[in-house]
Amino acid sequence: MTNSLTKIFLLRLARRTIAELLKLDWETYLNAPEDIQAATSDIILTEYRGTFVTLTKEDELRGCIGQIQPNESIIDTIKENTISAAFRDYRFPPLSKNEFMKTIIEISILTKPEEIEYTNSQDLLDKIINKKDGIIIKKGVKTATFLPQVWDDLEDKKEFLTQLCIKAKLEPFEWENEKLIVKKYNVEHFSEDEFNLVI
Repeated sequence: MTNSLTKIFLLRLARRTIAELLKLDWETYLNAPEDIQAATSDIILTEYRGTFVTLTKEDELRGCIGQIQPNESIIDTIKENTISAAFRDYRFPPLSKNEFMKTIIEISILTKPEEIEYTNSQDLLDKIINKKDGIIIKKGVKTATFLPQVWDDLEDKKEFLTQLCIKAKLEPFEWENEKLIVKKYNVEHFSEDEFNLVI
């Protein structure tokens, strides 16, 4: 588990990255510990782990970009994914200066994905743990993933896999009809709300 200082360091890193690109004068959170030396000594920051950065505004998605199996350290991927979530998510216009402090940043750090060996669709369902597993599906060049947080909106396993197939631009019930490459992973996620960093 990542300690609180490291989490705040990464959230601060993400927000500062956005501020610099918007050319805003933002230095740090109010009333937040800033023990950079302790945070940056956390060994997890040097690991090559998948990360996602999610932006929300008024409880609505404002951008979400991530990498499942990166070739860079967590620090580097957080910065890269922050830029992409704020300015390159094709579903949304680039984040504006007016939205800067109205937007909440959430970071997800992934475990290494493990392939699920299954014999049929029911076996696949049995090997997925809802509310816990993030899932990746792949068929040919088509692939998609849902973070575990998506279980909050899609509690049913069948609906979860159906919507994931749609996201991957496959037929909705492809997971029932054909065997796909399926991997699962877990996520540690934390947000500015958790630490009351944005008022």
